[in-house]
Amino acid sequence: MSFNPQEMAKDILLRYWDGSLPVNPVTIAKKLDLNVIYGGADLELSGSFDADSHTIFINEDDSLNKQRFTIAHEIGHAVLGHGSSPRTKIRYNQANFQLKEYEANLFAAELLMPIEAINYMIKQTEIGLKEMAEVFSVSSQALEIRLKRLGYLL
Repeated sequence: MSFNPQEMAKDILLRYWDGSLPVNPVTIAKKLDLNVIYGGADLELSGSFDADSHTIFINEDDSLNKQRFTIAHEIGHAVLGHGSSPRTKIRYNQANFQLKEYEANLFAAELLMPIEAINYMIKQTEIGLKEMAEVFSVSSQALEIRLKRLGYLL
């Protein structure tokens, strides 16, 4: 079963987000009755979601921004009904496309960079891209992809 990833993220933000930035994906995971466990034994794995135990596993050796995005991504797998899903460091692109990974990324982007906050920063402030990425605690690359998808960047 598949749902609109952005709408699902917006709904979760409405129910569980306190409005502060950066959005805390661990707090949201807990409110969704998902466990978050950190480890670093398998360096090829950024994170995974185990549907049976409702647990998100995160590689603590990744950067904090990467961990945050991975947690949000794995929450996406959980709420979008994807079932258990490992997240590897494989780059997904047009030649190596997987719908569930794409949907989980869309969900994570909306969860960590809510459209209302993006619109406000773009229209009401003079904040630069680097500073905006810092406010959201995401990588510059994640922010650029989000801004391109929203039509703010070419």
